[in-house]
Amino acid sequence: MKIRVLCLHDESSSAVRLINELKQLGERLHHKNKIELSFVNSPHILPQTSDLDEANEIDKDDLDRVWYYSGKDDAMKKIGLDASILHLRQIWSHSLYSNPFHGVLGIGQGATVAALLPLLRYEDLLSNDDNEQNNTKLMFEGLRFGIFINGKDILSEGQNTTKETDEAEREFVDACQISSLHIFNTSGNESESRKLYKRYGGDSADSNAEQSFTSGSRIDAKLMNILGKFLVKQKNSIVATTKTTFTNDKDIEGSKHANDALVELEKTKMELARIEEKALEVVSEEIRKNPPKALMAMIMPDGKRGGTLVGGYVGDRDAFRSEEFVQSGGAPCPEEFKLPTQDRVENNQINQ
Repeated sequence: MKIRVLCLHDESSSAVRLINELKQLGERLHHKNKIELSFVNSPHILPQTSDLDEANEIDKDDLDRVWYYSGKDDAMKKIGLDASILHLRQIWSHSLYSNPFHGVLGIGQGATVAALLPLLRYEDLLSNDDNEQNNTKLMFEGLRFGIFINGKDILSEGQNTTKETDEAEREFVDACQISSLHIFNTSGNESESRKLYKRYGGDSADSNAEQSFTSGSRIDAKLMNILGKFLVKQKNSIVATTKTTFTNDKDIEGSKHANDALVELEKTKMELARIEEKALEVVSEEIRKNPPKALMAMIMPDGKRGGTLVGGYVGDRDAFRSEEFVQSGGAPCPEEFKLPTQDRVENNQINQ
């Protein structure tokens, strides 16, 4: 049985650099334990990064990135965090049943974002249950464990009252249900990482949280050994739980051994993955033959005139770069949509 781990890089770093740092560990886990480390770039590139137009495709994968920006006037604001979470949600859900992720690993700012994933829920609009609590589902379904290296508790920032603290404690109920490993940098901001550890139930009698220490920011052989042991432990736990589920299944008990059922499960996942891949090929080919028309207006700065340009160009070309966009003469959206979001809200010009 294979398990997958989603790995998030630190601030001012990239997936390429994290791959290089964890290369030896990743190769060992893949070949010996069928544990796959999957690396992803954040969607936000730092402004001071070199000119994107001059960078080739390889360079673009290794630009300095962040998962969010801290607000200039309000340090509690995390600009772009919502886009990063949506980005991760799409990656997590893409092959949820055929090739699922089981855990998440983050470093620095990546660990801070990763620590939020077990907390996130969404409302199931198709549920018929009258209980509102039962109408919510975990956004990152199947998340079993997390590894947080030099992370921090983002929800504790700016808390001044007991009420705010109690609300944050309730937010971490789901997080305490998963296994977690917290790595503290003794030469860095250890206190912030320790707050996160305690949020995850650290130091309590029935805690699923473990802690370890490192004296530097580099991922050295000692740290990779700690990570490797924890990941193998998590895989063994997942396999054992899966076997127990099969053993307790009345349809399987007496007709198939749990190991045989586990093999059948993996075969089914592989077949589902093959079908998904084929479906994507069919959809891509259909889009290539018959590109869909634009479904919405596009808004962009008009550098030539110093204002805002709204275009309603319909077609299969890149509207932002086409001359037709400039000549489109307007869009099917109200003029007030060019206003900043805050102005629209204050003037009740959009539904809330």
